[in-house]
Amino acid sequence: MLESIRQSLRDTGRHFALFILFDLLMLISLMAGKVGLSWWIASHGGAKDLALYGASFSIVILVLTPLLSPFADRLDKRKVLALAMLIKAMAVGMLALAALLHFYHIYLIIGIELIGAVCMALIVPASLSVVADVVPPGHLQQAFAMQKSAQAFGRTIGPALGGVSLAVAGEGAALLFALAGALIASLVVFRIPPMPRKAAGKPSLQQWWHEFKQGILVRWRIPMERYWTSLSFLYIIFFAPTTGMLVPLLVKHHGLSGGWLGVVEMGLSIGMMLGPLVVARRLNARFGRFHVNLLAIAGEAVGVILAGLLKQPILLSICFALVGISLSCFVLNGQTHRMLAVPENFRGRLMAVNLAIYESGSAIGATLAGVALLALPVDQLFVVYGTIMGVMISGYMVLPGFKHFLSLSHDEVKDYYQRTYPSAFELK
Repeated sequence: MLESIRQSLRDTGRHFALFILFDLLMLISLMAGKVGLSWWIASHGGAKDLALYGASFSIVILVLTPLLSPFADRLDKRKVLALAMLIKAMAVGMLALAALLHFYHIYLIIGIELIGAVCMALIVPASLSVVADVVPPGHLQQAFAMQKSAQAFGRTIGPALGGVSLAVAGEGAALLFALAGALIASLVVFRIPPMPRKAAGKPSLQQWWHEFKQGILVRWRIPMERYWTSLSFLYIIFFAPTTGMLVPLLVKHHGLSGGWLGVVEMGLSIGMMLGPLVVARRLNARFGRFHVNLLAIAGEAVGVILAGLLKQPILLSICFALVGISLSCFVLNGQTHRMLAVPENFRGRLMAVNLAIYESGSAIGATLAGVALLALPVDQLFVVYGTIMGVMISGYMVLPGFKHFLSLSHDEVKDYYQRTYPSAFELK
């Protein structure tokens, strides 16, 4: 196995190896920082502050990502990644200092995190497209597979290391660990040589808004997409809090230490890694994508309900692993088919719509969860939300054209929307 990895690294080149190391360190830093920061807010500010933080962050990401992502195509990606990561490290350092000094103020945290949000709005689109700039065309598929593996490893080990730091020395230590990872990541990417810029021209907000409206119009003109998007938006309102802001509150409610938050987050990440690698392929071959997607929603609902009912920490982590497996299977089947069904020149526009839907639903979900916690304890809220998610399975069962769409092979589904609804893509 080690020899296979070495050969893959030789095929893809030294510069790609440096980028993979950057990607790994960045995700470890982000996940460790998430554990430390969410526990800090949960311990000092409770549900109200977590809801405020979650809603604010989702709204900011929703606004900033489309505004700043064009810079990734028009500037040297190495500089974008390195400088944005360096500024992100400074923001994490300020949070770590505040935690070590026991100076907690939610508006200070949100203000500092806004700096980090600006950085991530630059980093994410640049990191998604940089592989094609540093890897020979013949090895791109191999490089993408290696990138996915490195990202999965980073998302798995990051919460574990953050949880250990949190358990041993508190929130400040977890944030210091995240700071170290961010600093090393920024230094690593500086060793990648300059990358060519794409076509000149200033990023245009007007152009982005025009394409975003086109993406919404196309979704609305395709009946299945119209209902699928609406149902997904409602689902995210209840699902997003159960894997985000409510998790540290649930861990605290069960009387567990901060270290267990890292274990629970690691369980979710391991599940999301196992889904596409092992589970989805086998289940798809046996039951078909449509039934697997229904089973995935049921798995998410059951995992969330059990997380509210069970108090043992290991069982809690297993519940979130089930949620992670189910989520990754649903996303793999649904998003892959949806992307292939859309003409290539429209995919970016529909991805922008997907992002807007997710972040809008997350912001509403965080606010709604904060209000709901005034009436229900967090464990009961998990049971209620999981039940609502389970009921929504019926919506996907009757979704027009959903079963037929998922039964198509990857070759059959390519440009399916354009063949089936050609008028949907006739835009002025």
